[in-house]
Amino acid sequence: GTQAMWNVMADYKNGPLAVAAVYKKLDKQDNAATNNGKYEWGVGANYDFQVVKVGLGYQKQNLKTAAAYGKTSDLYSVWGIVPVGDKLSLIAQYATAEGDKKVAAGTVGGDSWAIGAKYSLSKRTTLYATYAEVDLEKGAGLSSFWNNSGGMGNTNPALEAGQKANAYQMGIIHSF
Repeated sequence: GTQAMWNVMADYKNGPLAVAAVYKKLDKQDNAATNNGKYEWGVGANYDFQVVKVGLGYQKQNLKTAAAYGKTSDLYSVWGIVPVGDKLSLIAQYATAEGDKKVAAGTVGGDSWAIGAKYSLSKRTTLYATYAEVDLEKGAGLSSFWNNSGGMGNTNPALEAGQKANAYQMGIIHSF
């Protein structure tokens, strides 16, 4: 079937402060009765204190039909980057999410965290390595709950309630 999608984003940066907002809408057009389109929006901000850059984010997702975690979900995240000398940066991120679906154990939800490092080889080339973990605490399995949660990669495992998943990532970034 066909899908229509659009994104709108605005950002502002002034000195050490940066803020951004995004809105995304996806409509699946093949069958109105089973339309699983969605929209989501998010806001975030970061501030560079020179010895550490910290950021906060919030994301809201709304589905037209209920998924494993219900029709809506909320994701909160916090992250930090600490420069160690001129070439090395240490990175940490934590995110927590909750859906609106109620189950015996409470609301569906879980947490994720990641740590990593970036090392600048030159003005245009950077090495990076990260480790991330997702922990589903209660409720139904979540496969797309953590999709595009930001930060240091997109680990999107299909997990059942109470399961954990982890991922390692290493690579090189070269800007042309």
